[in-house]
Amino acid sequence: MRAKDVRRGQKWWAGGVSAVGLAALAIGVLGKADEEQIKHSVESEQGVLAPYQGEEEPLRALAVDDAPPSQARWVQVLDEQERALASRVMVSAPGLWPPVVTRSDEAGYVALPEPGARGPGKEPMRFYEFLARSDDAEEPRAFWGVIQGPGGPVFAEEGARVVRAAPAADLRLGIVDPEGAPVEGAFVRLSRESLALLHLHVTTRADGIAAFRHVPPGTYYVTIDADGHSRRTLQVQHEADDAFMLNVELLKGGGLRMPEAWRAPVVQVLGQSSSASGEAAAGESMVENDASEDEVAREALEIYVADPQGAGVTGAWVEVWHSAARVAAGVSAGSRALRLQVPADVPLTLYATHPGWGEGQLNGVEAGGRGGATVRLGRPILSVPVPDRVRSMSAIEAALGQRIVDTGSGHQIDVVDPQSAAARAGVERGDALVFARRSGETMRVTVSRGGSFVEVALPR
Repeated sequence: MRAKDVRRGQKWWAGGVSAVGLAALAIGVLGKADEEQIKHSVESEQGVLAPYQGEEEPLRALAVDDAPPSQARWVQVLDEQERALASRVMVSAPGLWPPVVTRSDEAGYVALPEPGARGPGKEPMRFYEFLARSDDAEEPRAFWGVIQGPGGPVFAEEGARVVRAAPAADLRLGIVDPEGAPVEGAFVRLSRESLALLHLHVTTRADGIAAFRHVPPGTYYVTIDADGHSRRTLQVQHEADDAFMLNVELLKGGGLRMPEAWRAPVVQVLGQSSSASGEAAAGESMVENDASEDEVAREALEIYVADPQGAGVTGAWVEVWHSAARVAAGVSAGSRALRLQVPADVPLTLYATHPGWGEGQLNGVEAGGRGGATVRLGRPILSVPVPDRVRSMSAIEAALGQRIVDTGSGHQIDVVDPQSAAARAGVERGDALVFARRSGETMRVTVSRGGSFVEVALPR
C-alpha cells in the first residue's frame, strides 16, 4: 500500500447542470450492519462524474428462473468466472439523496434507483456510482466504480447491466500521533474520488486502526479528522493481496493541514464577489473601504502575493488592516502589482488568502515604499489571525451543516444536503473555502467557485 498527500492537478472536475429533486427506491435492507458506519454524500451537478468509458453491455440470454420477473433498471454482479455473487450494495447518482443501501439476490441481481437528475436534453442521467461487496469472507470480491444504467426499466434477462467483481481485501490504516501512539476516536473517510457520491466511514478505537472491509484494488482518497489534530487528506494505493497496514501520522493542533508537496499556482483570476456591485480584474480594488472616510489622507500601495518559492500567485484575496479596521481589499495579479488606496503614513498589516496556497501575513507596511510589499503564502488555511475571521473549522462546518475536505484543488465543501443551511444559503458542492467572518448574528462564508469569490450568510 502506498500513500501520498493530495496534490493539485490530479483530478479534473467539469462544471455541469444543476440537478433538482430527490429520488430513492426502497429495494431491501441489509441483513446485518456493516462494520463500517455507512454515511452518504449527494451529488447535485452533472459534471463531477467522469464520462462513462465502458462499452454498452450486450444483451444476455439467461435462464428465466435466474432472473427477477419484473422490470427495473437491473444490474447483475458477477465474478471474473461469470458466476453470480450475492453482495452488499451501495449505489448513488447525481441528484439522489440519500444513496441506496441494499443487497443483490442470489443470482446477483439488484435494481438501480430511478435517476434523480436530468441532463441538458431533459433526459434522465444514467450514471451511477456503484459499490458491491460479496459475502464470502474467505475469497472476498468487490466492484467499486461508475457505471451506466439501462435507459429505462427492462426485464433482467433481456437488458441487465453487468459488473464484474475482482478479488478484494481489507484496507487497513493505523492512525498515530507525532509520537507514534495510536489515536482513538479518529473519524476516517474512504472514497474513490476527493468529492465522491459514495463514502465509507469508520471511527478508530483504542488501537487507532481504521479497517474497511472487502475493498477492490485501486487508488482511494482518505480523509482523517481527530480532536486535537489537524485534518489530513491523502491518496492510498490499495492492492487485493496487500496485507500491509499503513501508518498515518497526524499533526497536533487544529485547522487544516497543507499538503507537504506545494501545489502549482492557480491561473484563473478570482474576480467577483457577491457583496460587490460588479466584476473587477485581478490587480484592482474590489471591496469598499470598511474604515471611516473622515478626510483620511490616502496613498497607493502596490502589493504582490508569492508562493513559498517566491513565484507570483494570481487569485489570492488580499486585505489591508489598520487599527483593527479593514481599510482596503482586492485580488492579487501574479507578477503584476495589486494597487490599493490605503491610509498614508501609518503602519498597516496585510493578509492574503488563497484556496490552494494557504495564508500569509505581513506587518508594519507603509504606503509609498520602494518595490511595494510582498506577502508570502504557505501557512495553513485558518491559521493567520485576521481580526474578524472565524478560525475554528468545526464552527464553520457546524454553520454550514456540511464537511470540508482537502481535494488538492482547495478545501472544498463535500456534501450539500438539500435541507442543510449551506444549501439554503446557496452553497454548492465543490465550493472551495476561502475564509469565514463574523457579522452580528450571522457567519459570512466566502468560497471560491468557478473563478469567482462568492459570499454567503449563515446563522451562527
